Amino acid sequence: ANTNEKFVAPNKWLLFQQSPFNLTNSTVGNIFKGLDIFPDSEITIGERFDNNTMKLLSMYRIRPETEMIFEDRGRWNYENGVQLPNYDVTSRRRTDLRGIQLTASSAYTNKDTLNHLEDFKFKEVDAVTKMGYTCTKLLAARMNTT
Repeated sequence: ANTNEKFVAPNKWLLFQQSPFNLTNSTVGNIFKGLDIFPDSEITIGERFDNNTMKLLSMYRIRPETEMIFEDRGRWNYENGVQLPNYDVTSRRRTDLRGIQLTASSAYTNKDTLNHLEDFKFKEVDAVTKMGYTCTKLLAARMNTT
């Protein structure tokens, strides 16, 4: 699956842990070490508590060299089915990219545009570039990136 890039959206995975011992986050991280499981990945592990209950965990990492991040997605049991603490989609839940540096590009036609990206002067010059810059700054702040 990793070689064929199946861990990216829109693919979703639900894995069940059948072993009688509890897996730690570190153990799971080692099992999936080296796999491309990033913020757009939807991989949920069902960890059996007893015969009637499973704990649901989602996992991802920010970059290949960072540790796995785990989200408690809820519980499943025979009586109540799936119980999720929130129903937000992945992009809403995973908003903290822990200060990772992202690269963005923009095109401009006027050399002076870079001096006026935030001061609203000459709004008609490179308007799309200025708007894109503003949106990118908002997105970077929302996602905790630099």
